Amino acid sequence: MSSANHDAHRHDAHDTRHTHPPEEHLDPWHMHTPDEGVPQEEHAARANPLVLFIVFIAIVGSVVAMVGVLIIYYGKYKTDLRVRHVETLAMGVEAKASKSTAQGELSGPYRWIGPEQDAVRIPIDQAIEKTVEAYSGRAIEGR
Repeated sequence: MSSANHDAHRHDAHDTRHTHPPEEHLDPWHMHTPDEGVPQEEHAARANPLVLFIVFIAIVGSVVAMVGVLIIYYGKYKTDLRVRHVETLAMGVEAKASKSTAQGELSGPYRWIGPEQDAVRIPIDQAIEKTVEAYSGRAIEGR
């Protein structure tokens, strides 16, 4: 700034048109008297790092413990739900009985299925051997 501009700008003059007038206190609570004594120190003005660290560890430990409890609880809940709805033994017992009956029929002795069908049931092992022989003969003939 040049000295001419600096002199034109006065520092001591203050335009009071834009300044709000000082407000009176709204209620007696805001009024402080000398007989109140020295003002109190603000709350938590001085932080104790040890206490802050202990509180931090307590919060982190609580969160980790809560997550662990939830994982255990919902893991057990999921297992119980799966056992009730998916892995029931009722169908397994019926399936085993049906499979055992079918295997007994497949490996049983020769017998007529029905005289009108002109068919005989043979043991499964012999049926497999005859089928393999039949297809092996066709493969040799087809060459």
